Amino acid sequence: MLPAALAGQAHPAATQAPIRLTMQEAVRRALATGEEVRLAEAAHRQAHGQVTQAYSAALPELRANLTYTRTFASVFAGGRQTGPSLPPFEPDTTASLGDRIRYLEDEYPNALPRGLGQLFAATPFGRKNTYVASLTLTQTLFQSGKIGAGVRGARAYERAATAQLEETRQDVVFRVKQAYLNALFAQRLLDIAEGSKTLSDEQLRRVELNHRVGSSADYDLLRAQVESANQEPQVIAARNQRDLGMLELRRLVNVPPEQPVELDAGILAAGDSLPEVDFAVVQIDLASRAALEAAQAAVAFRRQAVRVYRADLFPSLKFTMNFGGQAFPNGTFPGGVSDFRRDWNASLTLSMPIFDGFRIRGQVAQARADLERAELELEQTREAVTIEVQQAQLELERARALVAARRQTVAWAARAHRLASVRYTNGIATALEVSDGRLAMQQAQVNEAQATRDYLLGVAALERALGRLVPMVRRGDQRAGGAVGAVGGQPSGDSR
Repeated sequence: MLPAALAGQAHPAATQAPIRLTMQEAVRRALATGEEVRLAEAAHRQAHGQVTQAYSAALPELRANLTYTRTFASVFAGGRQTGPSLPPFEPDTTASLGDRIRYLEDEYPNALPRGLGQLFAATPFGRKNTYVASLTLTQTLFQSGKIGAGVRGARAYERAATAQLEETRQDVVFRVKQAYLNALFAQRLLDIAEGSKTLSDEQLRRVELNHRVGSSADYDLLRAQVESANQEPQVIAARNQRDLGMLELRRLVNVPPEQPVELDAGILAAGDSLPEVDFAVVQIDLASRAALEAAQAAVAFRRQAVRVYRADLFPSLKFTMNFGGQAFPNGTFPGGVSDFRRDWNASLTLSMPIFDGFRIRGQVAQARADLERAELELEQTREAVTIEVQQAQLELERARALVAARRQTVAWAARAHRLASVRYTNGIATALEVSDGRLAMQQAQVNEAQATRDYLLGVAALERALGRLVPMVRRGDQRAGGAVGAVGGQPSGDSR
């Protein structure tokens, strides 16, 4: 039973059906589940929260408070008669003046405690239970433009976060397309290497047959054996590159390693059906990159930050109103609302900084430096985007020219190899000619696949640089849309 159980667990992924992953589906999965996009979305939510906080400074604040105080000992308790009762103050009005003065002098030490006891007997001081309930309304009336600048700055920060989120999405889209095309290119190189290995094995069998009948020299046999053996490392290296490319694609689209995947291999095998960028419609000089929007919003945010810090140098006016009551019950709890003594007051506070140790001046200087840096970063971003667009356009034009040239080269190389094979079979060509033809055809196929990959990657790079899809056309057809990977084809299976 144990071997059978182990055998059932040895290939858990064999029962899983492969998923067909087109380029559009890969992009959709990466945008929906990618950690990079989720981090940018969290930053955007954080910026939205800061906007809400900025608005709160312009709105009134209402706060309710309820306080209960239990007094265990009080300094005012000394004014009460807790020890022996004090003798009554009864001066004799019929006594002589000297006797009455002596009586006052004798009773003077008892005058203070007797007066405090009478003074605090009917007041809340020293009561055991105290309840205080209050509503406090606070509204900033004037703060030298600080609140408005804070709100505008928070809005600019949110715009920057929104643009950064879009920039992150565009970057994820490009990296997924790049990984997808690289995986297809690696699979195509593996197919070419395996095909070349098959051709070299067939040539080895023909040379061995001719060698047995004496029509081929020992050198031809050794050369064919070496060429066949040399193809195996190329196949292994190509398979390893394919696996590495698939791992990178799986990481970006969050596909488990054990899940079989089929890619759209027809993208690289599209041939003459490859769409072309309609440069007559594309406005290359108008780049709507989210990075530019983020940099512009950052400048607006820093400009408002300067105003926020400068506002601290000027007066501020605040209105405060308190409404509440206090209760001092003899028992633990008040008997009702009537036990509370009403307390209602309002105040206006005008505050003006006189000297703060140059703290505000330092904050303003720092904010101005941040503004200058943001403006310089905006200029750098604008220059970088302009150069990136021009580079993408030039690279795309170069790759498109290479695609047409490489495709014709493949046709010539395939025909030359076929003629060399026929000539060798008929005994009018050497094995070296067949080997040279096979190597030339293999290199031509690699160059064609690389040129096609570079062209499609150039389209994706141009879209990334512009920040939008570019219009595509096919020769003799109507406009084909603006997404790389719209060309259909046969699936390319993942071996795992």
